Amino acid sequence: MDSAIGQGLRQSPRLLVTTTAVAVAILVPTLILTTPSGQKLDPGRGAALTLAMIGCLCLGFVGSHVPGTAGALGFRLAPRQGWLYWLWVSPAIGAIQLIVLIIWGQVFPGMSLGRPEALTWHRFLSSCVIAPVAEEILYRMIICPPAVALAGSWGGIVISGVIFACAHLVAGVASPDNQMGGFVLAWVYVKSETIILPIALHSVSNLLLLCLALLLAGAPTMPSVPAEKKHPAEEKVIRSTNSDIETRIAFVNKSEQTIKVYWLDSDGQRKLIKTVKDGDSYDVERTYLTHPWLITDENDKAWYVYFPDAQPRTVEVAAPAKQ
Repeated sequence: MDSAIGQGLRQSPRLLVTTTAVAVAILVPTLILTTPSGQKLDPGRGAALTLAMIGCLCLGFVGSHVPGTAGALGFRLAPRQGWLYWLWVSPAIGAIQLIVLIIWGQVFPGMSLGRPEALTWHRFLSSCVIAPVAEEILYRMIICPPAVALAGSWGGIVISGVIFACAHLVAGVASPDNQMGGFVLAWVYVKSETIILPIALHSVSNLLLLCLALLLAGAPTMPSVPAEKKHPAEEKVIRSTNSDIETRIAFVNKSEQTIKVYWLDSDGQRKLIKTVKDGDSYDVERTYLTHPWLITDENDKAWYVYFPDAQPRTVEVAAPAKQ
């Protein structure tokens, strides 16, 4: 891919070493703060934004003192192709991502795409302003130029996308959209040669996801399960929480009748995953340590609730003893 990003650094080993050092010095503490233990020190996005601004100032200082370097770092107000080009490319990118997310949800129904939440001002500011600015500076402007100079345009895009995905993974907030989005936004940055466009697309994408969550939260829900069919754990709103430790669980039906396997989502609501006939089995190839699984009879009356183990677990399901 022909791009000015990282080009000025290839001819100057000193500049390449400088920008690489800035990337390492900024990203190491950023990744430490995104671990679950680090989040206790900084529950918000303030530290990430602060580090992003420091990195941006460092790169800005370099760009302002070395002719031709500013363009190699993405300091330009308009994309190289012009805004009209991106006005029709951006919706196409969004449509492709949406299709991928729908397919992902069908293939991996046990992996939550995000819990619906209300669109509050605090969440809007955090998700649509602070996060796009901080993350695009950190994972695009700081990473991509030296990565592109070292590994080429596509290599830099892969490096940026992998680090972005890993940061969300170790923070326990991995979801299909952010695991895929880092690669897309890195491509946008390298192709457009401006940091403004990925920030804008990141912000709009997060806003659309929040609005969708708001619509889902306000949409009519399925009729509640009758009390006599609920498990006591459901009465206490047991639910899926973190999606950080991936594992597997399998169910073998030895109940001499048909059973249903439900996943309890982040709101504690039943999601029917599989109907299993007597003698058959169902292997949940991807789930998480804190995701509960409910077994019911054919009439939806709760029998048992199981949590996965850190190691793959197989559960033999027998009918409850009659009282």
